Amino acid sequence: MSGPKRGIEMTSPVLVEFDMRIKIGEREEDDLQLIDGAVSFSDMDPPINMAFTRRLCGEGGAVDINLAHMYEAAEATIQVRISEACDSGLSLCLTASGSALQHQARLFDGIVGETPCDLGKFVFAVMSLTKLVVLLKVGRGGGSDCVYRSHLFDVQKHGDSTVSFKIPDMVTIEVKVTWSTLDIPDSALEEDNRYN
Repeated sequence: MSGPKRGIEMTSPVLVEFDMRIKIGEREEDDLQLIDGAVSFSDMDPPINMAFTRRLCGEGGAVDINLAHMYEAAEATIQVRISEACDSGLSLCLTASGSALQHQARLFDGIVGETPCDLGKFVFAVMSLTKLVVLLKVGRGGGSDCVYRSHLFDVQKHGDSTVSFKIPDMVTIEVKVTWSTLDIPDSALEEDNRYN
């Protein structure tokens, strides 16, 4: 090639698009646009294997998002089912964290009225050779007394694990974690290499 030459290089980019709105009226057109844009990250940009916060600014304000850039991680899809609860309603706070990260992600924090119900699916990434920590804080709808329960899930290459939390005279909550790999080498998840 003769003449000036140019090239574009992208190093493992991650692009996260946002379209966040504040619901104002019945129609979608009435909603206030908070954030409309994208943010990109590369292998060189954020800290590795630790949580950090980025602020996204838009016309309607700013939103702080918590992220973690991890190598050799597994994807955990967390499903929560509440099969029975007391008549007065249920206050539930559900958090998850990887045992190697100090940051906890709040997956649900609110009142559960009708049971049985599913809270939906939450996706969380966990580094290999660590554990997924799921913490429940449960209370009666209007009361201040809370019960705490937690469980440590081993990181797996694939498959699922289920645990049932039975709190007498209050609630039964089932937490199911389904695993899939995010480019984890086979050797990193062998049984004898797991963190215990």
